[in-house]
Amino acid sequence: GNRFYLPDAGQNSLVRIDRETGRIQTIVHFPPVRNTAPFGPPVSQPVPNGIRKLSEESALVTLLSGFPFGPGAASVQKVDVSDGTTTPFISGLTMAIDVLPLGHASGPFLVLEYATRFVPPGPGVSGGQARSSCAWSGAHKASRWS
Repeated sequence: GNRFYLPDAGQNSLVRIDRETGRIQTIVHFPPVRNTAPFGPPVSQPVPNGIRKLSEESALVTLLSGFPFGPGAASVQKVDVSDGTTTPFISGLTMAIDVLPLGHASGPFLVLEYATRFVPPGPGVSGGQARSSCAWSGAHKASRWS
């Protein structure tokens, strides 16, 4: 078509761009998510960073939870691109960066996470620690394997 969609990590939103006119329209601003880490602010920013077309009317958007990257705070959201309605699709992730429907739009789905456990640098910790993994979802509930 004449439009494409882009996750805007700086604005925590999904935008639609018209190829002919260059017009940029915000479809949805993703609201803050609860910080599940034992430190930091009460909420963190959802950072949309991956998108997959699910159908002509919907897309899957991965939301990396912002600092402090609390376990279970990231998700995959289903977005109705006509009106910006969001529906939680896969939850309980930590640092989701991409989603891939395997076979067809009804699943199963493969979710790529940068890490499932992230320890930021701090006193007594030399550099951050991360464990990469993938999450497999057959019924919209993720179970991790690495």
